[in-house]
Amino acid sequence: MLFLFWPQKASLLDSKDEALQKVYGVGVKLSERILRYRGQFEGGFADMVELQGVYGLSDEVIERIRKNLPLKIREAFNLLTLTKPHKKRL
Repeated sequence: MLFLFWPQKASLLDSKDEALQKVYGVGVKLSERILRYRGQFEGGFADMVELQGVYGLSDEVIERIRKNLPLKIREAFNLLTLTKPHKKRL
């Protein structure tokens, strides 16, 4: 059995580039990089620390993203094996 717990409000997991660009310091290029980087992870980001892997994203902007688009974890568990999804292999 696989159960998904979905966030109710907008979060970093489901935001589009327009929502990211509303955060001061995030423009077109950074929002594209964030979305492209998020796409490398099955299920999206698991922790805000992962944003540090986005080229050109400063700690100050990461903090603004955290405040404006919090990371509301969407957990998926396989109850038969009790495993979580992992980063996709490229």
